[in-house]
Amino acid sequence: MALIDKIIESPSLVWVMEIKRSRDVTAHSISAVYNTMSTTTGSSSSTIVESRNWLDLPDDVMAKILVKLGAVEIMETVQFVCVSWWRICKNSSMWRRIRITNPDLPCTRYPYFRKMCCEVVNRSDGQLIDISIEHFCDDELLQYIIERSSGLKRLRLLACFGIEEFPKAAAKLPMLEELVIKFYRLSTKELEEIGKSCCRLKSLKLDIEAPILNTNYPCDEQALVIAENMPGLRHLACWKSAY
Repeated sequence: MALIDKIIESPSLVWVMEIKRSRDVTAHSISAVYNTMSTTTGSSSSTIVESRNWLDLPDDVMAKILVKLGAVEIMETVQFVCVSWWRICKNSSMWRRIRITNPDLPCTRYPYFRKMCCEVVNRSDGQLIDISIEHFCDDELLQYIIERSSGLKRLRLLACFGIEEFPKAAAKLPMLEELVIKFYRLSTKELEEIGKSCCRLKSLKLDIEAPILNTNYPCDEQALVIAENMPGLRHLACWKSAY
């Protein structure tokens, strides 16, 4: 195991959770949590308090730690802690994977999160390979993401009711390998278009149940279209969502 992975997986990094619990983040308070480490020898245990300067950590190590906090925490809190963290959070390597999900997000906050999403996609500088969005994504935002992320391999859209033309966007995702769509019913025609556009697709998770007022939705036909147009598919999951 590489040294950087040992550092990331160390149980002493409980400060990551402390950042998530509080908006009042300071380099001093985070350092104080990390500086207390427990070591056990035989049947006895002792606490060793060491003084550490966070600025001495290499940027790549700190980046791998901070990225575990998630896009919202980084954009709203972490990047403002100090100059060095601001610099690290602006680095494109921090934004190869983006997750902005909140099941309780009110619609009044959608514009704010759309703007945030555009900013982190810009920071990825074309290196984005994995993005998950819940609720606030619409056709305009999806096009914005795709036009700047030609190498996208994994896309998760959960309850994004503002999306109405997904197949049009999928046509620009030739590298896509995994697609998850929740609460968006794809027609057989749309599935066919996605299959032709995303030739590398290996995993598909989607809603396949009819709306509650239409129990005659042709699920069998949908399954046949998937089989005929997605030959590379290795994993298929279908939810039964009434909406």
